[in-house]
Amino acid sequence: MHHLATQDCLEFSCRLNRLVLAGKVACFTHRHYRIYNHVGDPTSVDERCAFGLVLSGDPLRFVNYPMLRRDDLVSYSDDMDDYHRRVCAALPAYATVQPMHHGVVIHSVCLDDGRLTSTLESLSGPDVVLANRLLGNARWESGLTLCFVISRSRECLHLLYGCRSTGAILTRGALEAVAQEVGASIVKQQRQTRRRIVAQLMCLDECDKIEELYRGMVVHFEGKTYSLETWQHQRVSRLVLPTSAWLSEIVRDAETVESVHRAVESYEGPLDANALAHARLLEALARAKTVLLKAHQNVADDHVVHMLLGRMSSEGGQWIDSDDALLATMKATT
Repeated sequence: MHHLATQDCLEFSCRLNRLVLAGKVACFTHRHYRIYNHVGDPTSVDERCAFGLVLSGDPLRFVNYPMLRRDDLVSYSDDMDDYHRRVCAALPAYATVQPMHHGVVIHSVCLDDGRLTSTLESLSGPDVVLANRLLGNARWESGLTLCFVISRSRECLHLLYGCRSTGAILTRGALEAVAQEVGASIVKQQRQTRRRIVAQLMCLDECDKIEELYRGMVVHFEGKTYSLETWQHQRVSRLVLPTSAWLSEIVRDAETVESVHRAVESYEGPLDANALAHARLLEALARAKTVLLKAHQNVADDHVVHMLLGRMSSEGGQWIDSDDALLATMKATT
């Protein structure tokens, strides 16, 4: 039975608002709906329920019964071998295992007047549009909340969970039937030994590239469900990665091109993050030099080139060949 099925909506809404004020839960509004999602790792049942929960304010009611955020089987450790040992100690002799798909979480519920689809933060946007397109005209039992994850290829939905309006969570058999009905795939489960599960986890942790990272698996035993993330995934999620936003911040705050190079050279990250950082910089430099070449050729086809030509007029034609011009272009194009 879902925890929310036993809760008074008004009282629970008040508790959620206190969590929002405390910075533990985020709230997003869309028309007369409010969407809640926990911030960081949840430490209470109320926070775990705020995992894409949608409330309607007209009248106040639970619109969906979202999938609760799972507890971690074991906590993170800086030492990978210690992490694997504690996983082994926490597992029973046998457990049921399924892969943990890494992607956008989608909740969708059929209502009397249509279907309401949402991400953990929104009732609109490209992911909601994609999910609705993949679902097509599918309809199912009124009030039944389904939770999907969009595949990495963004070509299909994997069904993870279902909960009826009564709060009854769908059994595996019922979930398989619904998956067939709505045209979604369902995550396969296998019963495995403790030794095999740990061996599989250790194998997943042998990756050496960030793009090869696997999030982990979900394990079921003794009537409970746990998240078992790979050590590498947990490690990377705790560190700053060399994303486009990361480089943009460096370039924005830089006073010279040399300082940008120094910041990138000093970066140290996991796996192949250092190589990715250098690749980001080379891409930004190439992009900026392409724009500078257009300014040299007086091809004013975008606002950045217009800006450069204006600076050339005020500072002289030689300015376009300076590091100052390169940095200004990087700031405008990164």
